Amino acid sequence: MSQKHAKCEALIKRADQHFRAGDVVGACPIYRKALALDKNHAHAKLQLGKALMMSGEFGESIEVLRSAARKNPNHAPTHTALGEAYLASGDADRCHESITHALSRDPGHAPAIIVGVSAYLDSGRVEDAARIMDTVEERSDEHVLIRVARARVLRAQKSYSRSVDVLGALVDEDGIADQHRRIVLHELGDSYDKLGEYDRAFEMYTRANHGLPLGDPLDPDAVMRAWSSEALAGVPISGDRDERPVFVAGLPRSGTTLLERVIHAHPLGHGVGESPLIPIMARQHPVGTLDREKVGRLGSEYLAEVSAQVPEGTARIVDKHMEAEKTIGLISRVLPGARVIHALRDPRDCCLSAYFHNFGVYVPYSRSLESIGERYIGFRRLMDYWFESVDLKQFVCVYEEFVADPEPFTRSLTDFLGLEFDEACLKFHESREHVRTYSAAQVREPINTSRTARWKNYERHIGPLLEALGPYADGVCATSTV
Repeated sequence: MSQKHAKCEALIKRADQHFRAGDVVGACPIYRKALALDKNHAHAKLQLGKALMMSGEFGESIEVLRSAARKNPNHAPTHTALGEAYLASGDADRCHESITHALSRDPGHAPAIIVGVSAYLDSGRVEDAARIMDTVEERSDEHVLIRVARARVLRAQKSYSRSVDVLGALVDEDGIADQHRRIVLHELGDSYDKLGEYDRAFEMYTRANHGLPLGDPLDPDAVMRAWSSEALAGVPISGDRDERPVFVAGLPRSGTTLLERVIHAHPLGHGVGESPLIPIMARQHPVGTLDREKVGRLGSEYLAEVSAQVPEGTARIVDKHMEAEKTIGLISRVLPGARVIHALRDPRDCCLSAYFHNFGVYVPYSRSLESIGERYIGFRRLMDYWFESVDLKQFVCVYEEFVADPEPFTRSLTDFLGLEFDEACLKFHESREHVRTYSAAQVREPINTSRTARWKNYERHIGPLLEALGPYADGVCATSTV
C-alpha cells in the first residue's frame, strides 16, 4: 500500500467516525481531503454526498452523488442516496427516477424501498406507496427497513394494529442495528398513539430516545450579546428592500409547516421549505465581519437562489429554516424588506410532539424532555428579543387560535403579507406536491383541532418537561397579533 493510499484510507476512517457520531459538518472537510488524494474513491464520494445532504447543502450533494453514480452506474446505494438528495431538495420526480434505477439494479435494496415509499407517502400518494410494497415479497427474514416501509404504508391506510403486528417482534430482536431499532420504536410509538395505548406509546418513544446525545444547548445570552443593540447599530443595512422573503420562525412541531403550506397555496405565494442558505451564511459570516459590501452581496445571493426555486411572478417566498431564532439579526441586515412570522404552540404539545418524532441527527435536543423544555425557554427569550430589537415586520401566530378559527386568522395573515385573501389558502391540503417536512402527513388534512391538548394523554409522564418549562408549564403562549 502506497503512502498516499494509506493516508487517504486513514482520512476516510476518521471521516466515517464523525459521520457515525452524527457530526456530518465535521465529516465533510475530511472526506474532501481524502478525495483530493483519490478523486474517484467510491466510498468517500458517496459518504461526502450523504454528509452534504444532511448538512443542508442539497445542490452540492446532488452534484457529488451524480458524479458518483456516473462512475458506478450499477451501485444501488449510490442511486438511493441521490434519490434522497433530490427528495431533500424538493424534486420528488427525480427522486423516484433515482429510486427506480436503484431498484432495477437491486429489487430488494431496503434503503431504496423505504425512501421510495416515504416519498410517495409525503406526497399523499398512499396507493403508489402500497404498489411498491406489492412488488416486495413478504418474508420472515426480510430487512428491518422493508418491514418499516410495510408498517408505514399500513399506518397511512389506518391499519394501526396490523402495523404493530409487522414491527412488534423486532423491538427486542438480536442483530438489529441501533439506528434501525430506533426507527422501529418510533414507528410503534406512532401506531400505539393512534390506537389510544398512550402508556405503551410513551414507552416506545422513551426507548427510542434513550442514551442519545443531546447536542449543544442553545445559549440565548450569547446570541443576544453577539447581536446587541450596539452590534446591530454597527452593521450596515442592505439597500435592497425586496419584500418577497417571509421567514417562519418556530420550534419543530409548532405549526411552521402549516403556515408555509397556507401561504404556498396562495396564487402569489411559494414555499422553499427549510432552506439552508441563511444558516450557512450565518455560520460563515459572523456579525463582526459584516460590512456594507458583504450585506448587500449576501442579500443578493439569497434572493437569486430562492428566486430560481419559485415560479415567475411569486410575490412572497416562504422560508422556514431550522433555528431561525439565531438568524433574525442577520436577516434584518441583509434582507431588510423581509417579514417574520413567529410560530407558537402550547409548549406542552409542541415539546411533546418533538420528543415523539424521529428527526435523526437534525434536532438532537428533542431526545430529552428536559432539553426540549429548556430549548423552548431559550427560543422564547430570543424571539421576544428580536421582536423588540429589529426593524422588521413581524407577526405572531398562535397555533391553537389558528386552528380554532382558520378563515379570519388566514385573512389576518394574508393582510400582514400584503396579499389579497384567497380561498385557496384554506384548501392547501388538496395539493399533491411533495412536502419537505416532518409534518407531511398532517398537512394533507384540512385545518382542524385534533392535535390540540394532546399532552393530556401523557400527563402522567411529562413531569420533567413541565419542570423544565418553568413559567410556560401551564401552556401559556402569547397573544397573537391578529
